[in-house]
Amino acid sequence: MPTRSTSAPDGGIVLAGGASRRMGSAKAALEWEGRTLLDRVVGTLGRAVDGPVVVAAAPGGALPPLHSTPPQRWHRVDDPVADRGPLTGLATALVAHAAGSAPPELVFVSAVDLPLLSVELVRRILALLRAAPDVDVALPRIDGRAQPLAAAWRTRTTSDVLLRSQRGEGGFRDLLGSLRVMELDREALLADPVLRAVDPALDGFRDVDDPLALANLRADRPPR
Repeated sequence: MPTRSTSAPDGGIVLAGGASRRMGSAKAALEWEGRTLLDRVVGTLGRAVDGPVVVAAAPGGALPPLHSTPPQRWHRVDDPVADRGPLTGLATALVAHAAGSAPPELVFVSAVDLPLLSVELVRRILALLRAAPDVDVALPRIDGRAQPLAAAWRTRTTSDVLLRSQRGEGGFRDLLGSLRVMELDREALLADPVLRAVDPALDGFRDVDDPLALANLRADRPPR
């Protein structure tokens, strides 16, 4: 694995401010193997990075309690406006990281609905971005689908993300088109033997955006 070029800690971002319309209930509170999705994803990032994890939530919205991550390792920030999409949540969380006492240079950005996200997958993507200092985003593309909400971002993108969010200019496709992006396919990710042993199918990218996706994942991966 590439070595660090900086002593700055890596950070984490979990986007949990969506309305969950397709699911019909708050995805953050859904249960997987006895824990909520929010607890699982924040816990995974908390083990994968050595800096803080920022949870971007809807303004005033309730979040389920977190049991697997010490309070000093994570904090919540509210989006300035409700239901403006994940780009707003990303901007809010990046600004919060920049205001911290030890701002990270790299952050792993995750949606809240990735129950199988692993520490090894997070660390692999962060390592690949760290090894490419001219790149802004390490973007997995799995089976033709880009994964900006399971990707590593440099915090130097904060001003670009914030400006586009405030102006309401497009979504992630337009934003990524203005940044230096390194796409990661299965081969690049699974070249790491540690990740290959833990998640050879890269199920960490499987989201549960609606009840059918959740049911299919439960059928494929029965709770332990």
